[in-house]
Amino acid sequence: MNSAPRGVQSGDRATWFGLYYNISGAGFFLHPVGLELLVDHKALDPAQWTIQKVFFQGRYYESLAQLEEQFEAGQVNVVVIPDNGTVLIFRSVSTMLNYDYVWDMVFHPNGAIEVKFHATGYIGSVFLFGAARRYGNQVRENTLGTVHTHSAHYKVDLDVGGLENWVWAEDMAFVPSAVPWSPEHQIQRLQVTRKQLETEEQATFPLGGASPRYLYLASKQNNKWGHPRGYRIQTVSFAGGPLPQNSSMERAFSWARYQLAVTQRKEGEPSSTSIYNLNDPWSPTLDFSDFINNETIAGQDLVAWVTAGFLHIPHAEDIPNTVTVGNGVGFFLRPYNFFDQEPSMDSADSIYFREDQDAGSCEVNSLACLPQVAACAPDLPAFSHGGFSHNQVVLGMGNVAGTPEPGVGMGGDGP
Repeated sequence: MNSAPRGVQSGDRATWFGLYYNISGAGFFLHPVGLELLVDHKALDPAQWTIQKVFFQGRYYESLAQLEEQFEAGQVNVVVIPDNGTVLIFRSVSTMLNYDYVWDMVFHPNGAIEVKFHATGYIGSVFLFGAARRYGNQVRENTLGTVHTHSAHYKVDLDVGGLENWVWAEDMAFVPSAVPWSPEHQIQRLQVTRKQLETEEQATFPLGGASPRYLYLASKQNNKWGHPRGYRIQTVSFAGGPLPQNSSMERAFSWARYQLAVTQRKEGEPSSTSIYNLNDPWSPTLDFSDFINNETIAGQDLVAWVTAGFLHIPHAEDIPNTVTVGNGVGFFLRPYNFFDQEPSMDSADSIYFREDQDAGSCEVNSLACLPQVAACAPDLPAFSHGGFSHNQVVLGMGNVAGTPEPGVGMGGDGP
């Protein structure tokens, strides 16, 4: 980006050029680098143009060479942008009537898996009349945004270190103890409480009720330090209250009673509800509460059922669309003694060695001894997509480049 005038007096042909980050999908005007160059472009041949001055972070330099020299000497003020790390995100979007739900599965380098969804789109509304504000907020002329809840029920089949898993609950407790060096005085010591949950009833926690701060599924294998290898379930949810159980329709949505439940995995229990429940909620095809029948969960193939959601009282800022900010809920699956240390220590980003050390030594760089196949990505051809015709959807089977072969199309008058 440049600006006029092109110099300081008549006849000058020198322009200041400011550098900006070229960020895809965003206006570059909001992303300055902080580097500006005064270019003398009086010559008709651009190859003869020269840089007269350099401006960076509030200081002027005679040339780029001088800037580089002082930078290497540590004499240039720089802004260090923190590295927030890299994660792998699988994202999908589903639309249900007026709402769009953004579903994310985030894989972190430390072995944690973050599962969450955001709600956006249009709120539900009714015509405003009478005492309707008891059901929500007025959001525009004659329009009431009606109160509602968003909830999702996740089936989590972990199989931590194998099919046989155990459920552990851990929390804290203050224990009165005599001061060792002054027995006549007493202190409150913070200790860890541990309990293995034996039955489905013990591992079922009603929404809004008390639950252990640490709950994890563990295998029969121990880590290097003698603790069972496990994965902790940590819920991030602000769900509204469930439908009262004395409602004639509640059994159709009984999964919403629980913030978390752990049951035996059964082929006959593939999901917690049925599409037919909505048609006849008074006699539901499937009642999730029937899954919880106090069977043993010790050393069994287990499934965790996690509820995440939030109460939504529409407000003026939901017009025209509900924003995703603050409307994300879900849960974390976090390694809990599953590893012997923080696993991202073995990632490439964690390697640290000094100038006087050999980067090719296994003792210095633990990745130096990995097989070559583990260090290099496979040589795959570049993906290209042939696009969609107006009246058919092409699956693109049998051709890596994405160009359909005869007989593979679906719909319309395709090949």
